[in-house]
Amino acid sequence: VEVRDAILSDTHGGELEIVVPTTGIWGTAGVGGNNLDKNSPDFAKYERVRRATERVDRVVKLAEDESVALLKVDVEGFEPQVLRGCRDLLLADRVDHIIMEYSPGVAVNNADFKAGEMNAAMLLGLLQQGYSLFNLHWHVPFLGWTAPLPPLEEIRAASLVYDASDMILAQEGRMGCPPEGLEQEMSKRMYACNTLPWGCHPFSYFASFRHNTNVWAARTRPGVKLLGDALVPGVNLTADLSHRYDIFTDTSVGLVRCGKIKAKDLPRNRCPCTHEDCRDVESALRQLGAKGLLEPAFVQPPLEQYRIRNW
Repeated sequence: VEVRDAILSDTHGGELEIVVPTTGIWGTAGVGGNNLDKNSPDFAKYERVRRATERVDRVVKLAEDESVALLKVDVEGFEPQVLRGCRDLLLADRVDHIIMEYSPGVAVNNADFKAGEMNAAMLLGLLQQGYSLFNLHWHVPFLGWTAPLPPLEEIRAASLVYDASDMILAQEGRMGCPPEGLEQEMSKRMYACNTLPWGCHPFSYFASFRHNTNVWAARTRPGVKLLGDALVPGVNLTADLSHRYDIFTDTSVGLVRCGKIKAKDLPRNRCPCTHEDCRDVESALRQLGAKGLLEPAFVQPPLEQYRIRNW
C-alpha cells in the first residue's frame, strides 16, 4: 500500500486545497470545501490542507501486460477531475473496473452548472469508450464476496443526454422552467427555472436519486441481470412529455413520494392532482397538453467533446 502526500486531479504539479471539517461529518472533506455548508459559522474554523496535484496516469506505471483491476473514487464531487487525470490509462483500455460515488448534487448546491455538466460528460465519455455503467443504490445490501451479483439498473446514454442538457440549460438560466403558456399566477405555483434537482428533466439519471449515488463502470460487460434503465421508478423513455405533465404516480424527481407532499405541490412535482387545491393548475396544464406544449426544454449536448480523448 502506498499513500501519497498529494491531491489527485486533472493537473500534475499544480496546487489545490482540501477543506476538512473539525465537527460534524468528517467524510464531507473535499477540494474547496464544496460539499460543506459554507454559510456555517464553523466553516472558517475548518482545517485547510494545501498540496500539489498529481494525475493518476502520471503516477501509475504498468507493465505491458498489466491493467488496473479496480479504480475506486469517492472525492465529494471532484470525481470528474480525478477521472480526467486517468485519461491515458482509460484511452489505452488499462482500467478494468471503476467504482465511484457520483455526486452531481455538489455542483448543483454550489450553482456551478459547468461542473454539473462535467459529471454527465464523464459518464458519457466512459460509455463512448465502451464501458457499461450500472447504478449502485445506497440500499443494496452486501451479500458476501462469493455471492452472485444482484440485479442492477443500467445507466445509458439515452438518459444521460438529458443530464448534460439540463446543466447546459442551467448555465443559461433556462433549465426546468414552467411550461410556456401558463398564466403568470399559475407559473408561480410551478418550480422556477433552475430549481434543482426538483426541476430536472424526468428522463435524466439525476432525477432518479437525490444529491448522489454510486456507479460501477465495467470495461467488459458483466453477466448481470438488469432491472431496466436507471430512471425514476415507473418511467420509461417513451413517455409522452409533450401532452402529459403528471407522468409520475408514486415517486417523483429526487425520490419525492407523491403521497407524502402537500396537494398544492402535486402538479409541480408531476404527480396526479388528488385534491381541490390543485385542480386549477391541473386544468391549465391539461389545456397546454392538449396542444402538445408541455415538452421540457432540451438541447443536444456536444457528445464529441465528451469523448475521453478530448478530456
